[in-house]
Amino acid sequence: MTYAKEQPAGGFSLIELALVVVIGGLLFAMFANALLVSQQQAKIKVTKERIEAIDLAIRNFYIASSRYPCAARRTAPVDDVNYAVELTNCTVVDAGTSRALPFGGGTHNVRIGTVPTRTLGLPDTYGYDAWGSRFLYAVNEADTNTTTFGTIPNAINVIDGAGNSVIVPEGSLSYILVSHGQNKEGGFNSGGNFTVCSGDHPDGDGENCDNDSDFRNTIWLSSNEGPAYFDDFVSYKASLIKPSEVPAGAVMAFDMAACPTGWAPYSDLNGRTIIGTGTYSQPTPPADTGDASYGGEAYGFRDLGGFATTKIPASSSIAPYIQEFKTIPPYKALTYCIKV
Repeated sequence: MTYAKEQPAGGFSLIELALVVVIGGLLFAMFANALLVSQQQAKIKVTKERIEAIDLAIRNFYIASSRYPCAARRTAPVDDVNYAVELTNCTVVDAGTSRALPFGGGTHNVRIGTVPTRTLGLPDTYGYDAWGSRFLYAVNEADTNTTTFGTIPNAINVIDGAGNSVIVPEGSLSYILVSHGQNKEGGFNSGGNFTVCSGDHPDGDGENCDNDSDFRNTIWLSSNEGPAYFDDFVSYKASLIKPSEVPAGAVMAFDMAACPTGWAPYSDLNGRTIIGTGTYSQPTPPADTGDASYGGEAYGFRDLGGFATTKIPASSSIAPYIQEFKTIPPYKALTYCIKV
């Protein structure tokens, strides 16, 4: 009698299923972690780009107005008429901002608020970091007025993780921008609501949450909870030349249609061009025309083109011609002004 061979039952064993579950879980965890890291890096990139755009807008505001903008109210709701608009008077008490004593003393305080994006001509979204908090903008009140700009150099200071000043000279910043990072502590959201400072990071980002004129910036971000926890992004630039430091009678060229405040047109230099410094060589003369009366070359600026020219002298027996050599820098129209 012949018997059929018994076939094994289909499906996976418990051990095989367990291995599939474990491997699948590991793969999912790896994928999820990579996704979170990618999202975090994207938020950091957006935040840094917005800070750079704000800083450039503040610099352009300074060039046009000879002062820095005052801060805007951190508590103003989006639809408020004062939302993202600088205070009209940066030296008076205002509930939507705070004032801190300037680093090193002085009669003008540091105004702490948020970025006046509408005053700067930036989109409203640029007033927020990628985690939804309004950027902190602190500015020396003296530098928001053309009359007092530069009269009180000590205002804002920045320290590192060990408490050492990173500003030379110490405390000489006029303004600073801060993103409160992922934990949002110290930040205000779009509704003007405040994320309370925990006080758990006295040696970390807690320094950017205490409303004084001393701020902290470190190279390394720390996500480990503890006193040194730091997830903020801070931006500041070296101080620009102060108008008060330029003596009366000084003449400067501006790439502007009109002279800035405190300067008057200097018409004696109208029509002049800027060539710059460095080596400069004349173009190679053209080949001889073969005419015995051919003379040498003459080089000079044309009115606007900035070309070098060479020509046959008028005494030549052949018709004059001009050959252009586009080697001289183009004409640059600048406004010359004298400090009054």
